[in-house]
Amino acid sequence: MAGDDGEAPPAEDEEASPTRRRDLLNIGVVAATAGAAVTAGAVADPATRAARISRAIATSTPDPLTLAQLQHGIHRLSTLYAITPHAELVAPVEHVWDEAEALLETRVSGTVRRDVELIAGQWAFYRGRLAFSMNDDATALTFLVLAGQHAAAAGDPLLAGSVAAMRAAVAFFAGEFTTAATIVQRAQPSAHPYVAPTLASSLARALAQTGDTDGAITALRTMHDTVWTGPPQPGTEPGDEEAYEAFSAVTLGYLGKGEAAEGHARASLALLHGTGRHVQIAGTQLALARAFLRRSKPEPEQAACAIQDALTAAAGKDHGATVNRAAAIWRRLHANPDWARLPTVRDLVDQLSAVRTLPSGATV
Repeated sequence: MAGDDGEAPPAEDEEASPTRRRDLLNIGVVAATAGAAVTAGAVADPATRAARISRAIATSTPDPLTLAQLQHGIHRLSTLYAITPHAELVAPVEHVWDEAEALLETRVSGTVRRDVELIAGQWAFYRGRLAFSMNDDATALTFLVLAGQHAAAAGDPLLAGSVAAMRAAVAFFAGEFTTAATIVQRAQPSAHPYVAPTLASSLARALAQTGDTDGAITALRTMHDTVWTGPPQPGTEPGDEEAYEAFSAVTLGYLGKGEAAEGHARASLALLHGTGRHVQIAGTQLALARAFLRRSKPEPEQAACAIQDALTAAAGKDHGATVNRAAAIWRRLHANPDWARLPTVRDLVDQLSAVRTLPSGATV
């Protein structure tokens, strides 16, 4: 039978013969190298070039001490991150991340490459996390996407889950609640036990904002059942007992159950007392402020006091996102003429009235 071009196809034995395969291979080699041969001439000494490549591969492997220092640094960061002002961390984190990326740009291979992929991804993750808290979502997404790529290359579920949790947070605070829920749901089946409760808390918060009350409560139960009881690991903050109380306050507040949310917020603050974890303290104070407003009988003065406590916790710690979210709650207070006249609400004017608004549709 004729082929598409009207000519008979080659016989089977001719097409598959060793001689024809060699001819095709030679054609491929010639085609691939013809341009280089014209401009650079033939390789003067292939054996010498091969030797150089071999030595480059052999010397590209980082020494054990360098790897140990990079790994030690990331574990130190996981314990210091929550209690250190963000601006103090940016330059050191960027420096070590750049060092790790430079190692990957060499011929490092095998299991060592996987180790370096993980290290580079962890440092990229923390740089993204810093950017998010400092209200720079564009930089946050850049580093978080990169961290996710490293997590995939390293095959590390803890880093992958941490990236998913942070990307869901970026989406959530931009008002993209369905997107935030979808990111989490895709990550949950392969989640590392450390990050499983954090993903559940992110899902609870997102579903509450989409109006899925049953789904949000179920996600909170999942968080409760998977609470992390071990030490902090490189990635998100641990989904421990305090986090469960904090996210219960957040979720129940969004569901309009302010009275119940208040109890969880106070339990979270009691567990945070004396820890110096400024981001968590500020976040829970904002959850408490919402709890005072999202109830049958709002308490605007108490809400304003909680906002002030959140700003005090964040002062000098360089997380602009907290200030923006506090401003959004304050605007809700200020929009009510009776509430706006309250002294505690007026006292916040100088601190928050100039803060830019959050993206359209965003909720804090």
